[in-house]
Amino acid sequence: MTFIYATVDDLEAWTQADVPDNADALLRQASTLVTEAIRTVFYTVDSNGKASDTTVLATLKDATCAQVEFWIAADINPMAGGVQATLTLQQTDLGSGRVRYDNTSGLLLTQARIAGATTLCPNAVTILNEGGLLYGKTTVYG
Repeated sequence: MTFIYATVDDLEAWTQADVPDNADALLRQASTLVTEAIRTVFYTVDSNGKASDTTVLATLKDATCAQVEFWIAADINPMAGGVQATLTLQQTDLGSGRVRYDNTSGLLLTQARIAGATTLCPNAVTILNEGGLLYGKTTVYG
């Protein structure tokens, strides 16, 4: 079960702008990425399994909002796997009716959009790391 760490109101406050109609779906998908990133980190939870510490909750909310903000800015739809790229027109010839596209740049753009849709953006990673939720804290006993 994935918790949704932020609401549409949280996202609007974070971005200081109107959010897209699919904001709920974006928040759900971003929460899934955040959950995956913190799955090996220990923190206190309530009886429902939700983080009970307000600092942890705020960190999760901020990372989720940062991820959705990235998707909005990059025009990435993670539910489509990020694949909305178009090929770059490289050459047209009127006489022969030939059109050629730059497949390399299209492929690279598609790969970048897929990565953007399926991995945490740098800002979300930084927020989780600064909140002690990404790499965990080292404790030495003895």
